Amino acid sequence: MAAAVSWASAEVTSRVPGVVAVTQEANERSRQLLDALGGVLVGRFEEWGAPQVMYRFA
Repeated sequence: MAAAVSWASAEVTSRVPGVVAVTQEANERSRQLLDALGGVLVGRFEEWGAPQVMYRFA
């Protein structure tokens, strides 16, 4: 995951720079990983019948 964030930050160009990750709110292990990698919680929404969370990496 860290390598993917690093690559995307360096190689993917867009008008709005950054990387986002989405996981189910109940998936504590994924959320812990996103926190540990420096992700910032920026949103909550429901999709696929379950609460989701979105993290942003600058």
